[in-house]
Amino acid sequence: MSAGNRDDRRSAVGAAPPGGRIGFRLALGLAVAAGGSTWGWQRNEVAALQAERAQARREAEEWTRQQAELAERRATRIGAEELERLRSDRAALPRLRAELERLRAGER
Repeated sequence: MSAGNRDDRRSAVGAAPPGGRIGFRLALGLAVAAGGSTWGWQRNEVAALQAERAQARREAEEWTRQQAELAERRATRIGAEELERLRSDRAALPRLRAELERLRAGER
């Protein structure tokens, strides 16, 4: 072997293959694209989850408000016996009015 051939082989041992730089760039480009698409997908998922969380908070606030309103209504509710007494008093009003008018007419 000549000295020139040995030098050529030595330089060829550490050198990248002819398509090596293109392959590396392609792999790097694919990795960047995959990372970018994953990042974009995650952003969409986070936005959807944030919207869902906001809706759940609104529903929880509405539920709390309705529970407070229900408790207030229960506290002011008239019992069945009291309601029946009020209905009978109301039914007696026309009779009492008529009696009052009759008494007034008798005083004259």
